[in-house]
Amino acid sequence: MPRKATPLFLVYDGLSLEGLVFRAVGTCPPSIDHFRSYEALGMPYTPRQHFRATGVSVFTERSRLVMHIAKYGLPPAIATLDLNDPNVVWTRTGRSAHVTVWAPASLLLERVVQCEHG
Repeated sequence: MPRKATPLFLVYDGLSLEGLVFRAVGTCPPSIDHFRSYEALGMPYTPRQHFRATGVSVFTERSRLVMHIAKYGLPPAIATLDLNDPNVVWTRTGRSAHVTVWAPASLLLERVVQCEHG
């Protein structure tokens, strides 16, 4: 008997994303490419990574992003975004306050409220 299917992710619109989110970027001010998905940048990914690779990684806690920058060698600058927007879709994708967002890169760039070198 097949096992009961369970959803991998619960997806929400940006209006339910409370507070600011944080993304590692290469420069301040960030460029639009800093907000493109792996897929949009033409980077390879496996079928299992499809949902995360078509979105953009952000953190709901700045301190968690700072830890990931140090641990994984992510770009050194931190863009702070206000994604409280109905045109943003997001889901929790892992531990440590990590979420994946889906929105046009131009919209994400417009929603940057601050950028600083970590």
